[in-house]
Amino acid sequence: MHQVVDGAEEVFDQAMAAIGTMESMNMMLQDGMTQLAMSFNGTEMDTAISSVKTSVGDVETKVDDNVEEIKYGAYVFYFCFVSNMLLGTFSFLCSSNFACCGYWSMAMAVFGWVLTGLCWLLFAVFYASGAFLDDTCVQLQLWSDCKQLGANTTTLGCQNLAIQKQISCPDNATFIADYAEVYDNLYSQIVNYQTQFNTGSVQFAEPNITITTDDINYEKTKVYRDALYLSESTVVSGCKPSGVSYSSTCVTNCSSSNLSSPTTEPCFQKAILSSADVLLGLSYMATCSYLTDVAFNATKAGSSCDKMGDGFIYQFGSQGAMGILYFLVIFVGVQGFHVWRQENRKENKDEVNAELQAERVRDSVSFPGGAHSLGDDKNKVETAEEIEERKMRNNLDTDQLKKLTLDYYSKPWTEGMKIGPLPECEFTNYLDDLAEVYKRYKKTTYAEKEHEEKDPGQDAKQEEEDRSDDNGTALQQLPR
Repeated sequence: MHQVVDGAEEVFDQAMAAIGTMESMNMMLQDGMTQLAMSFNGTEMDTAISSVKTSVGDVETKVDDNVEEIKYGAYVFYFCFVSNMLLGTFSFLCSSNFACCGYWSMAMAVFGWVLTGLCWLLFAVFYASGAFLDDTCVQLQLWSDCKQLGANTTTLGCQNLAIQKQISCPDNATFIADYAEVYDNLYSQIVNYQTQFNTGSVQFAEPNITITTDDINYEKTKVYRDALYLSESTVVSGCKPSGVSYSSTCVTNCSSSNLSSPTTEPCFQKAILSSADVLLGLSYMATCSYLTDVAFNATKAGSSCDKMGDGFIYQFGSQGAMGILYFLVIFVGVQGFHVWRQENRKENKDEVNAELQAERVRDSVSFPGGAHSLGDDKNKVETAEEIEERKMRNNLDTDQLKKLTLDYYSKPWTEGMKIGPLPECEFTNYLDDLAEVYKRYKKTTYAEKEHEEKDPGQDAKQEEEDRSDDNGTALQQLPR
């Protein structure tokens, strides 16, 4: 984000510097036209430049005013993504004494969903901004290339220049009209100078050799002006061209401030150089060359376009990566809600399983018609003795249960209990019957333990006799 902001600041700084150059050019051409006693509309010239300066300056002010907020906003934005994952870390490290550990993980998932949506929204914004920036920098590069001296405008496609739609140029109508007038005046001055002073001590080239009024070109005008000053430097060394900061004031042996009708050779030379200065300034305005300066500086290697381009690539790339990775954060948050809840911790799982098992037992005996289906017995908690009895029931062999049930309904008890009721005589609660069966099972088990030390052969013989007697009695008592 810093590269994007710094690059944007640099672009507008370069634009304002170019506007400063344009203002200097405007002052130079107005001073030159005043010395040449040429009519011009200084107000229109100043207004055309000031409108561009105001337009660019307003945007620069907005950028400068929001630079720090944007940078701090980026820190806050990424801090939210990092701090949200701390919720999951806290849920993982949460003590088993806290029942809400899993909810921190779910909070991470919920906030992560919101942040993911925001992340993809910003990805779209940065992608669109990057595309616009790329088009802008491409257009700046095209503008710079097309304005270079000797550029092949057809091959470059200079007819498709559109950057001036985003960065305004001054109204060039006034400057184009004045350019033609100054061009003609310069041509007449050179002809008059050569005629009056018999070609003179300085050989000035006529403008039609290098430039024309039909196709105003700042670079060609600059080359022509440099040539005039270079010719003058043969007699005045101080007039040797250097950059664009030199002017006709280098001719120091002409003190006249009115150059419209020079009478001496130095003043003729100064008038010609002054006209070249005006011509350069007018071509700079008419061709929006301040934008050429901006384009050249912005598209240099390592300059503002490179900074913004790299910044946008990193920015929307990071947004896309976070948007993808945060789906994993959401998944972890949802899973963590179940995994890190108090009841799912290893140290609590045995206790929880015991409670669930007890609840299943209570539910299994609490069905309609059962002995435990009335009142508050459903919520009754098993005692240690009841748990032991339940385990014994679970271990009861199926064949033994069938045998004991058959014995209960088909033979009398030897311990003095009566035979079970006949099915057609009265309704018998099945659970109560099972309880009676279980009691007999316990007694039988205890009896077997008491007779463990008896002679196995004797026990087998006695058991066979008992079984024979019991079967005979049971057959006699079956209903007919």
